[in-house]
Amino acid sequence: MAISSTRMQSETTQSGGVRIVLTGDIDMTFTVEHQAVLEELVTDPPSELEFEASGLSFIDSTGLRALATLATCVRSSGGEVRTINSSEPFRRILEVTGLSERFGLDAQT
Repeated sequence: MAISSTRMQSETTQSGGVRIVLTGDIDMTFTVEHQAVLEELVTDPPSELEFEASGLSFIDSTGLRALATLATCVRSSGGEVRTINSSEPFRRILEVTGLSERFGLDAQT
């Protein structure tokens, strides 16, 4: 599955998982625009999900909820979730909301 927009792109990883690259602002408009794709990923979660968020400048509660739902579904199906190259705003919101572990955010990213 390929997602491509100015704010979210996906690619298949070498191990067959999905890497989602997030840039710019992730807000309600983003969530509405990508609802079908996000629902498809929730319905058929990959075995591995990476969020590459170095270019993410803002995320609101609707965007965070959509991505957290996806991360939860991947983990519930036995998959692995991690965040690589996190921007400071994304790291901060994950820490404040207590979602760092769900997104596989460690102290080194």
